Amino acid sequence: MLLLQGNTEIGENCEILSGTRIIDSKVYDNVRIESSVIEESIVENGVTIGSYAHLRPKSHLKEKCSYR
Repeated sequence: MLLLQGNTEIGENCEILSGTRIIDSKVYDNVRIESSVIEESIVENGVTIGSYAHLRPKSHLKEKCSYR
């Protein structure tokens, strides 16, 4: 199951896998998210997240980083 809640924006070419919940966040282009929770955060281009990561409010992942 995938949940997009609140004021969430998803860019182009993103791969968001099952088990992910995104709340009030902005996800830029070419991002991959696997089974994670993202709350009130910014995820820039080319970032990889998960699996089972939790971005807490006001997190900001810069371009092309990996967060697991």
